[in-house]
Amino acid sequence: MNRFTLLVLLAALALLLSVASESAESAVLGVGSRHSCALKDDGTVWCWGSNRSSQSGGFTSLSRTAPGHMSMWGAVSLSVGSLHSCAVMVNATIRCWGSASVGQLGNGSFTTPPGPVPVNWISSASSVAAGGTHSCAVLTNGELYCWGLNNEGQLGVGNTNISSIPMQVAAVSDISAVATGYAHTCVLNSGGQVQCWGSNSWGQLGAGDMGGFSTSPLTVPLSGVVAITAGGAHSCALLSDGSVRCWGYNEYGQLGRAGSSSAVPVSVLGLYGVEQVSAGGLHTCARRSGGEVRCWGSNEDFQLVSETLSSTPIPTPVPELFGAREIAAGSQHSCAVMADATVSCWGNDYEGQLGRGLLGYAMTASEVAQLPAAQHVFAGGTHTCAALSDWMVLCWGDNRSGQLGVGSLVSNPFPSDGPLIGGVVHFAAGRDHSCAVRNSGAVSCWGANSYGQLGTGNFASSTLPVAVIGINTAARIYSGVNHNCALLQDGSARCWGSNLHGELGNGNLVSSSLPVAVQGLGGIEELALGLSHSCARSSSGAVHCWGSNRFLELGNGSTEPRSLLPVPVSNMSNTISLSSSHRHSCAAKTDGSAWCWGSNDNRQLGNGTNDPTVNPVQVANVSGAVQLAAGYEHSCARLGDGTVKCWGSNGVGQLGLGTLQAFPTAIEVQGLDQVVDLSSGGSHICATRVDGSVRCWGNGAQGALGNGNLGYASQPTTAIDFDISMFRDGFE
Repeated sequence: MNRFTLLVLLAALALLLSVASESAESAVLGVGSRHSCALKDDGTVWCWGSNRSSQSGGFTSLSRTAPGHMSMWGAVSLSVGSLHSCAVMVNATIRCWGSASVGQLGNGSFTTPPGPVPVNWISSASSVAAGGTHSCAVLTNGELYCWGLNNEGQLGVGNTNISSIPMQVAAVSDISAVATGYAHTCVLNSGGQVQCWGSNSWGQLGAGDMGGFSTSPLTVPLSGVVAITAGGAHSCALLSDGSVRCWGYNEYGQLGRAGSSSAVPVSVLGLYGVEQVSAGGLHTCARRSGGEVRCWGSNEDFQLVSETLSSTPIPTPVPELFGAREIAAGSQHSCAVMADATVSCWGNDYEGQLGRGLLGYAMTASEVAQLPAAQHVFAGGTHTCAALSDWMVLCWGDNRSGQLGVGSLVSNPFPSDGPLIGGVVHFAAGRDHSCAVRNSGAVSCWGANSYGQLGTGNFASSTLPVAVIGINTAARIYSGVNHNCALLQDGSARCWGSNLHGELGNGNLVSSSLPVAVQGLGGIEELALGLSHSCARSSSGAVHCWGSNRFLELGNGSTEPRSLLPVPVSNMSNTISLSSSHRHSCAAKTDGSAWCWGSNDNRQLGNGTNDPTVNPVQVANVSGAVQLAAGYEHSCARLGDGTVKCWGSNGVGQLGLGTLQAFPTAIEVQGLDQVVDLSSGGSHICATRVDGSVRCWGNGAQGALGNGNLGYASQPTTAIDFDISMFRDGFE
């Protein structure tokens, strides 16, 4: 491999893992190539930055400049790789997310999923390490398993065969820690001995030779090691005396001393009292006792926080950064968790990987935007629910069918404790029912059930959550008026409830109280459900719809009254967000444009007319759209600058303009900014802002706005102060 190729790879791939000894705390922070993740004390994982391979989560492939929840609960440790990440869960299983192009998620697939997926066979993990394109896990019995790309022997199994499932590294045992770089792996055993294998182009295996690769472990001549870390093409070890030794590639001084690359460990000069070390792409950082952070190596992207952009082998203090308790060095940026639990990052920020809401570079450590108190809000027909940052659910509004899930039929215009279920990772609100996905992959629903929309095999309504039968690998849940669909972890979908117009997509018109498979679709990233139709957005950006077409809601150029199976929507490609309502649907494209199709009698398609059309039409006055929310006879778009525009019917103030005047094209909602999530119910809309507050407007007749009133609001009104201390201490 030539020098240029290596530099390109190192700049494009994440190269973090600082894995502490068995007596140290699990890492709570990780940074990859161009994304970052943090593990909170409540077991939730939040990611931000590049999202081209779903590595930062959410409903879009666009970069996230602020943290977003990774749709799982109960994580106890975290590791961030190049384009993928993994977490050990409280039950000792492992979940991974992001790119699966070479099997690095360990679930037996090479297809990138829409969210975290369980690694096959692993049920007793103690730690996990995500590298460039491979991953490894240490089990509680000291065994090691690896999976993913193996072109240079980085799996350590004696061959170069790729594997999308975990393979035991039989040549090592009694392992206490593992670290993965771009194409090499190192382990630490309980006796303080280090072994490495994989690529050795620059001596990163530390065994005295340089060049080629090794498919089996080689011993590094070190003793007294308490922690290890692997970067792009270099490795480092923390010794019991607080000193650091590094080996491998050194063109930028990332080994902590001047000179050429080294195939044996060398001391980082002038560094002592170290408690943690993290090797990045072309630089290295260490946290000393007292929380001081020092970095050395490449500074081409300000990863050393020096305005001169000069690389240096001398460990240099990060200015104005004190009291760090955890550090992580990535490809071109670094982050630290501070004593007060805030996170600060510095370096390259061209894909939002610093989480500060901006793009560019940061020449000083910048605090990551506050993790929101309210992560998502879900507006149903006449009720609303919100998931807090710990994914506790609060609900308010109409409860005449038990859709608040609190065991009664008493409506409530104020937010209060929602359904008592733990580990909620995704939520959906229908007209008069609600559903939630739990971190186990199971789904629970509650409320009205006259069409079997609770998925229990019967038609009995319930004021408390009941389990949907046969769903245990759900990633997300979506609700229409009287039917639901679950997006499974393998990218397929199952639906249940009303099927009077073929909205379940299984080829018939028989409603079902049990989930049935949507036929002919795979690789689904997002679903959207209306009154009598359903739509899906695939990983390719294409959109398919099925069910009723009485109001042209299939958008496929046809006037046929229905389709019992999915059909492609005309000219819908490169989409990033999808939303459906009663009789129309809308989608945003990668170029920021918004498109709608279906009923247009109240100008909800936003093209300035009320003419019907058999194909999607572009919404006027919208650019930079990142999320769409279709309501009963109106539509809204969240833009990349955090503002919202709406169009269509406005009889109860659902356009948020302070008046009841309808608009046939998009117009900005007044007094609303910094919006990070948007949801539209029947005739009311709710937005989550970056500070975690929720603002709602439109029809509040049943208390759906959460402000204690039962009338409409023609401008956004605060639904709740999301102070968790006001509510229960946690899940049951």
